[in-house]
Amino acid sequence: MRERVFYFVLVGFLSGVAGDSFFELSLRTAIYAWIFCLACFGVSLFFRKKYPDIFLATPMIFLIAVFLLSVSTGILRYSYNIYSELNYLLENSIGESFEFTGLVAEEPDSRELSTRLTVSPRSFVEKDLLENSLENTPQKILGTDRILITTGLFPEFSYGDEIQVSGVLKKPENFEMNNGREFDYVSYLAKDDIKYQMFLPKIKAISHGNGNFVKRNLLRLKQIFAGNLQKVIPEPHASLASGILVGAKHSLGKDIEDKFRQTGLIHVVVLSGYNVTIVIDFIMRMLSFLPKVVGVSGGIVGIFLFALMTGGTATVVRASIMSLLVIIARATGRNYDILRALGVASCLMVFQNPRILMSDPSFELSCMATFALVACSPFFERHLQWLPEKFQIRGTVASTLATQVFLLPILVYMTGIVSLVGLLTNLLVLVIVPATMLMSFLVGLAGFVSLFLSTIVGYFAYLFLNYMLSVVSIFASLPFAYLELPHISYWVVVTFYLVFGIIFVRRKAGGAMKEKGRGHSMPAAP
Repeated sequence: MRERVFYFVLVGFLSGVAGDSFFELSLRTAIYAWIFCLACFGVSLFFRKKYPDIFLATPMIFLIAVFLLSVSTGILRYSYNIYSELNYLLENSIGESFEFTGLVAEEPDSRELSTRLTVSPRSFVEKDLLENSLENTPQKILGTDRILITTGLFPEFSYGDEIQVSGVLKKPENFEMNNGREFDYVSYLAKDDIKYQMFLPKIKAISHGNGNFVKRNLLRLKQIFAGNLQKVIPEPHASLASGILVGAKHSLGKDIEDKFRQTGLIHVVVLSGYNVTIVIDFIMRMLSFLPKVVGVSGGIVGIFLFALMTGGTATVVRASIMSLLVIIARATGRNYDILRALGVASCLMVFQNPRILMSDPSFELSCMATFALVACSPFFERHLQWLPEKFQIRGTVASTLATQVFLLPILVYMTGIVSLVGLLTNLLVLVIVPATMLMSFLVGLAGFVSLFLSTIVGYFAYLFLNYMLSVVSIFASLPFAYLELPHISYWVVVTFYLVFGIIFVRRKAGGAMKEKGRGHSMPAAP
C-alpha cells in the first residue's frame, strides 16, 4: 500500500504541474480538487469505522483522493510560480534604449561566433528632464528577472563581473524549427528566470569578483582546468574533453554538433547523467579509505560542489540527487530502489522549479533515459542471451537499445531526426567514455603540476578523443546515417507513453502477484 501511495503522489503531482502548464488551469480547479479529496477521505473514514468488513473496497477511494490531492498541489505550485508579479519597470522599457548595471549571474556560454551572458539587473539609469537639463539618477531594480545578453567573443566576461549595459530591451520570441515545430523559446528561457533579451549592446566592466564566493572560485577552478586541457590538446578535442568531464561551455562548432546529433551521440558532447555517475563514483572511491561518517560527509560535499561547478544543469542535479540517495541508503542500511530515487529526484526538482517539467528538454530526456535503463533494459537483455557478457557487451547493447527505442518518439518530436546508426555508434563510443574521462582528468590535473607531464598524458587522451570524433565523422558521412521526419503531434507522443505506462504498470503488478504467489506456496523454513 505504501508503494502505491508513493507512486500516486508522484504521478499526481507531476500531472498537476503538467496539466497547469498545458491548459492553464485556474486556482478554482485546485480548490475543487481539494474539496473532492476531503470528501473522498471522509467516505473512506466512514466505511472504515461503520463497515469494517467492506473496508477492503475503499483503498481505491483513498488512493483516488491521494492522487487528486497531489494533482491540486501540483496546480497550486505551478500557479504560484507562473503568476508572479510583473516587473513593470522592465515591461515598460520594451523596444526602447535601456541602460542598467547588473551582475553576470551564470557562467558565460561561449558559442562559435558569440557569447551569451545571463545578467541579473541591479539598477538602471533614470533620465529626467528638469529645466532643460538632463539628469541621470540611478534607481534600484527589484525582482528576480534576468536579461539574456548576446555579445561578441571579446572582451571576455566571467561569473561575478559587474557590468554596465546600454542597448535596446526586447522580449524573447518563439521560433519555428527545421521540422516545422514551434519551439517554445519563451518558456525555455523563463525556467531560468530569463524574460528579456538584448542583442549586441554596449558593455562596460565596472568590477570583478562579485557573486557567490564558493561558486565563483569553483568556476575559476573549472576555467583553469579547461585551460590546462587546451594547452596540450588541440581543438575540437579539448572542447569535447571539457564538455564530457566538467560541462565546460565551449562550442564545438555547428558542423560537428550536427554530426553528433545525426549519429545519435549528442548526449556525449554535454555532461550527461552517465558521465556524472562516473565522476561521483570516482569521488566516493577516493574517499572510501576514510571512516564511514567522514567518507559519507565528504561524498555529499563533493557531489554538491561538483554540481555547483558544472553549472547545476537539470541532468547534473538529477544525477547528483540520485547519487546522494545512494549514499544515504548505504549509510542507513536501507535498500536503494532506482525508480523511487528517480521519482524523488524528479519531484524535488519540479517542486523547486515547476517550469522544467515541460520546458527543459535536458531534464525530460535525462529522466526518461534513466527510466528506460531501469524499466526496459532487462526486457532487451532477456532477448539478447546470444550475445556474450564479456566486456559487458550484452548489457551495453541492451541499455543502448532500451534508451534508443524509448526516447525515439520524444526525439522525433523535438528534433525531427532519427539516427539509423545510433545503436552502432553508441556501442563503439560508450565503451571508451570512462577511459576518455580518466585520461582527460589526468591531463587537466597534471597541468597544475607540470606542462611536460600533462603533455605526455595528453597524447593518450588525444587518441581516445580522436577515436570518438572519427567515429562521428565516418558514420555521419554515410548517406543512410539519419532520416529527417515531418513534424508529429505532441498528443501522438503523449499517447505512446501513456500506453507504455499502462503496460508497464500491469506487467509490474502481474510480476508482483506471481512473486507473492510463489512466496505463499513455499514451505516454511525448518
